[in-house]
Amino acid sequence: YYTVTLLSENLYVLTASATLYLLARFASEGGWGRLAACGVAAGVSALTRPAMMIYLGPGALVVGATAWLRDVSAGRLARAVGAVALFVAVWLLALTPATVRNYVVAGAPVRVIEAAEKK
Repeated sequence: YYTVTLLSENLYVLTASATLYLLARFASEGGWGRLAACGVAAGVSALTRPAMMIYLGPGALVVGATAWLRDVSAGRLARAVGAVALFVAVWLLALTPATVRNYVVAGAPVRVIEAAEKK
C-alpha cells in the first residue's frame, strides 16, 4: 500500500539504476557530462533514500580509479582528482535544496540523514 502511495521505492530504484548505468557508461566511454549526470542521479537517490549517502565514498573511489585508469597522459592525476571533485560536488549540490529547506524550517543545519532518522 505505501509503495503505491508514497512512490519512494519506485523512485529510488529508478534513480539508483540510473546512477549505476551512468557510472558504467563513464567507466567505458568517459565524458564529464555523464559523470555530472551520474552525480545528479545519485543525489536524487540520496534525497529519496538517505541510505544512499553510504555510497558517496565508494562511488568517489570508483570514479577516481576509473578516471586514473582511462587516462594515460601526463596529467592523469589532475584529471582523476577533477573527476572525483565533479562527482562529489554535483552529488552534494543535488542535496542543497533539501538542506536549505531543512535549515529554514528547523532554524539550524540538518543533514539529510538526520532528517530521516527523526521520522
